[in-house]
Amino acid sequence: VEKTVVMTVEISREKGKEKTTQKTAQKATQKIIEQISANPQIAVKELAKIVGLTEDIVKFHLNTLQKKDLLHRIGPDKGGHWEAVR
Repeated sequence: VEKTVVMTVEISREKGKEKTTQKTAQKATQKIIEQISANPQIAVKELAKIVGLTEDIVKFHLNTLQKKDLLHRIGPDKGGHWEAVR
């Protein structure tokens, strides 16, 4: 009986952790979109500094947004800009 209770608690913790991670990712994504809307020419390095994430994590979120067709990159890395799809 004790094992069942312990297993249930562990599962609940994992679900809670997953929800927390998902909420954190959503907040980061929202901050990135807000910054891009305010400054479409913003660089990944600047985004990372403002949002408080590493450049790699910002790139991950940008790629995810592009795959979901919520964000488009117009032009080259240098001299191009972002467009948030509404």
